[in-house]
Amino acid sequence: MTKPKRITSDEVRHILEDVVASSSPLSWRYALEAYLKQNDEEIDQLRVQLAGCLAAAEGATKDVATEGMYGWSLAYQKTLELRLKYETFFDVLKSVPGLLT
Repeated sequence: MTKPKRITSDEVRHILEDVVASSSPLSWRYALEAYLKQNDEEIDQLRVQLAGCLAAAEGATKDVATEGMYGWSLAYQKTLELRLKYETFFDVLKSVPGLLT
């Protein structure tokens, strides 16, 4: 799934100017529905990305997301990298006899 294109404030202004010029309540409705649909798609993707950050933080590092995937974000990548460093550090600590008893 591709990342939805975010509408800029200038594009929203242009859409609203067109709607006002047409003076049609139906046009208002369609414009508002299109704007809300785009925001809903972005919110859904952000929820998936946030869930990915939690999964990475908890150690779900087997099937990792990569850049360009729907659930990937820079925050996810940084969380994943930190988790992997933690696991490496913890493995080193476990190898020291008597340290973690």
